[in-house]
Amino acid sequence: MPKTLLSNSITPRAIYDIEAKIEGYFFLDPADMESFNKILCESAHTAKDKKQMTFYLQKAKYVIDGFTEEQKGQAVLDIGHFIRFYEFLLQASCFEDTELHKKYNFLSYLTAYIRINHGGGGYNLDGKIKVSGFLQKRGEEHKKSKITADPVMKLPTAYDIVLIPAEEERLSQMIREINSRTGKQYDNDVFWHLIVI
Repeated sequence: MPKTLLSNSITPRAIYDIEAKIEGYFFLDPADMESFNKILCESAHTAKDKKQMTFYLQKAKYVIDGFTEEQKGQAVLDIGHFIRFYEFLLQASCFEDTELHKKYNFLSYLTAYIRINHGGGGYNLDGKIKVSGFLQKRGEEHKKSKITADPVMKLPTAYDIVLIPAEEERLSQMIREINSRTGKQYDNDVFWHLIVI
């Protein structure tokens, strides 16, 4: 019997529940998100555009920085959940909500912006850093290293989740619903993969 693996059920209702949770932190300004998305959708971005987008992100980050460490950690976690839920829904269904997509765009950039201020991550820094008088010196040099080519790469594997029969049936039912709504024929044993949330 094929196994269906899923750690959480992902439905449009779940994404709206997480959206409501994020709204409860009161760091999102609808007007800022609207302006941010308007600039984002332009074909070319000037330095002024990038500065304006950064301003909107800084405004939201400033509010988050005022939280306690526990609240801040939970807010960042909830934003991450929202982004992953939303991306999965876009791939697995015909889900469409323009306002939610604007929020997704803003939060995606905001998480990268938060990460760059806390080490790691990535954010477009074009035009934000100026370097002058740069001199690169040659360090140690190593020769005659023997490298053996190994074209086989092992990917990390997820651990199995043991589900009771009722949970397996519910997941299979969700796959059937998605298939009926989208006209697809996703197979239980290949469609679901483990989602770590």
